[in-house]
Amino acid sequence: MPTGFLAVWANTGPQVTVDEFSDWYDNEHVPLRTALPTFLSAARFSPLKPSPARSSSAPHPEWLALYDVVDPSVFQDPTYTTLRANRSPREADVVSRTALLDRRMYEYVGEAGASGPYGFGAGGGAKVGCVITQGFDSDDAVKVEGWLKGLESAAEEARADDWIRSRVFQCVDAGRNGTSVKQGEPQVFPKYLVVHEFSAPTIYTTTNALKPAVQKILRVQPDQVKYVDDEDTFWVVHHIWETVSHNA
Repeated sequence: MPTGFLAVWANTGPQVTVDEFSDWYDNEHVPLRTALPTFLSAARFSPLKPSPARSSSAPHPEWLALYDVVDPSVFQDPTYTTLRANRSPREADVVSRTALLDRRMYEYVGEAGASGPYGFGAGGGAKVGCVITQGFDSDDAVKVEGWLKGLESAAEEARADDWIRSRVFQCVDAGRNGTSVKQGEPQVFPKYLVVHEFSAPTIYTTTNALKPAVQKILRVQPDQVKYVDDEDTFWVVHHIWETVSHNA
């Protein structure tokens, strides 16, 4: 099982068109990573409507990319770090004009639900159609373990609503850059990331209310952890890539 995870939130901003950003990201940026044997999955998402309102006035992410990697040491491996250090002229230009790139590296903690192949369905198993990402803080590993057990219990009810599994990761490194990021401003990130995977984007009722079972898994045992409300985001699949590891 892979123990490393990379999540990148992005906002194109006014200086980069969505078409320009997507062409670069889908056809240059991601393929360079999926060609590495240490990158085991790659998927890109756009917001699922309606999504929760954000209290922050800062640009909210419009895109999310998620990657499973062999382990967190990949983030210091030259095969990966040189990709960022030696950007193509096109990539350097797009990055310099992008409003927000919020990049966070994680280590696997645990999961609830169906255990199966990684890869959001590209490498086998249930194909992911929608994810919900959450952030929370806790300095007590025992409480996080108890939270996971509570999640397993609550999520049983969500199986009928296309829930596949939920994975929890602990942040090991993070950083934001972009034209909207103020120099010298403190950068704070939730300690934990939760990724809830669904096989279809059917988390809402016909009246655009979250289904009760989905609501339950989003607020499991709030006395055990501190949820970061602005981190709740609902995403629908834009593209899922096969990696070189799938064809090995």
